[in-house]
Amino acid sequence: MKGYLSLSEVVWCCYGIYISIFEILVNETLLQENGLEIPATIEELLSPEYASLIGMDIPGLLSIEHQFQHLMTKAHGWENGIKNLTALYANSRMYEHEGDAETALLNGEIAITLTAFTGHPHEELPFTIIRSHLENQVVIVPDSIGIANASDHDIESEAFIEYLLTPECQAMLVANEGIRMPIRREAFESAQYELDESLYAEFNWTASSEGIGVTDLLVVEDFTLWLYMNSTIFSAWDNLTNCWDNIRFAFENGSITQQQLEEFQYRLGEPLAIIDPDTLENEVFTELYASEIHLKLYWIDFAIEVSHRWKVAANQRYAEILNDLSMLF
Repeated sequence: MKGYLSLSEVVWCCYGIYISIFEILVNETLLQENGLEIPATIEELLSPEYASLIGMDIPGLLSIEHQFQHLMTKAHGWENGIKNLTALYANSRMYEHEGDAETALLNGEIAITLTAFTGHPHEELPFTIIRSHLENQVVIVPDSIGIANASDHDIESEAFIEYLLTPECQAMLVANEGIRMPIRREAFESAQYELDESLYAEFNWTASSEGIGVTDLLVVEDFTLWLYMNSTIFSAWDNLTNCWDNIRFAFENGSITQQQLEEFQYRLGEPLAIIDPDTLENEVFTELYASEIHLKLYWIDFAIEVSHRWKVAANQRYAEILNDLSMLF
């Protein structure tokens, strides 16, 4: 990974990466008792078969779950990402505090919870719990370095960068910090430091992933998305889950088809439209709109009002879906 000023001028290069590999912790025995296998993709987690077996913590700003929202909208596209997030939340038990979902998993209340490998060696888990990566759900943030234009020490600076890229230094960075992954495979072959074998496995998984690749986890629309999801999902939780429960019960008893199930599931999370409190224009929650109103959300009155309007629109949506569903049988 390199940044270019022009086709011939490199202005920075990457000497390490920070990664988030999203995975699930699974009680395989509990899944088997329900006749289910370990899901490998996000799409599988949306199936009604896994309803009430999945547990997730309500996303807090900068939490693993918040990063997952970022990944979903980048990997699946803004609209489909929001739709899939809504479907996943509706299909899960949500826990108020970070770590509560994992506690529920350990207690046998649920069979699956979301987690992420972020560079630390794996913690010990009970033998009843296994880790399983979700296919291509990897985020990479580069750790970059460059030389200042005004530097009087170009030769020394270049030598330092060359040193950072040596296998020995790469291994040292991983061994001493624990959260940064190397960019060179040879780092794991260095005899100077003994690196955790699980880190090498995650390095290989990252290298083989076909996910979204390099990204910035702190883009402005992510904060707006977090507020939107809190307004339309967690502040309207009873109506959302009641709506989804009725949809999946209708599917399970044969009242609606697989295609109708998917159509209703899409409608649950289709980005909503509201009248903007400031411009009085009708605004669909697009990625552009999320970015445009980011700074306005620092005005507390605007943030409260727009959140309220999203919540009202969400509850209206869920009521309309229930009405349309009732007309089918």
